[in-house]
Amino acid sequence: MDNIISNIEKASAKNDYHHELIKDISNRTNLSEYALFTRLRINDKISFNNYQAVRATLENRYLKDEEKLRKESEKDIQEGSVSKIHTAKPILSPLFVNTVQAAFIMGIIGESEFCKRLNIKPENIDKHLK
Repeated sequence: MDNIISNIEKASAKNDYHHELIKDISNRTNLSEYALFTRLRINDKISFNNYQAVRATLENRYLKDEEKLRKESEKDIQEGSVSKIHTAKPILSPLFVNTVQAAFIMGIIGESEFCKRLNIKPENIDKHLK
C-alpha cells in the first residue's frame, strides 16, 4: 500500500484526487479514506489546498451520514420499533468465583457482598457454595 501511494502522481482535480484508488485501498486495508488522504499530504502527493478541499468533502459526507442515521433512529423510536438491547452479562471466571467463595467461607465478606459479587439472589447461595 505504501508503495502504491509513493508511486502515484500528485493528486489534483484533473485526476479526481485519486478517489477511486483511495477508495479501493481503503476497502482492502480497512484504513479510512481520510487517513489515506492524510498519508498523501504527508508524502506531498497532494497540495495543502487540495487536501483541505478533500478533507472538507469527507467531513461533510460523514456529517450527512451521521444525520441520516440519527433521523432513522428517531423514526424507529417514534414508530416503536426500537430494538431491545440487553445489557451484557458478565462472565465469571472460575478463579474469581473460587476467590469470592473462599472470602465468604472465611468470613472476609458477608452474604450480601457475596451475592452482589456473583450477581445471585440470596436464595441461591447454596447452589454457588461447594
